[in-house]
Amino acid sequence: MDVDTFLETVRRYTDATTIAKRMVAGLIQYIEVYPAVKENGVTNQRVTIHYNCMGA
Repeated sequence: MDVDTFLETVRRYTDATTIAKRMVAGLIQYIEVYPAVKENGVTNQRVTIHYNCMGA
């Protein structure tokens, strides 16, 4: 996917009020979910979203 195609896809969803499977499939290449880490009683989990043509 090139930048123009990505921007065209993004423009389709600028007024979206909910996230649909089709929207996610069109905008996101893949999502990395890392193990949860608990420090000082607080649990954090890192998530990296890799967008089509844009990177993480």
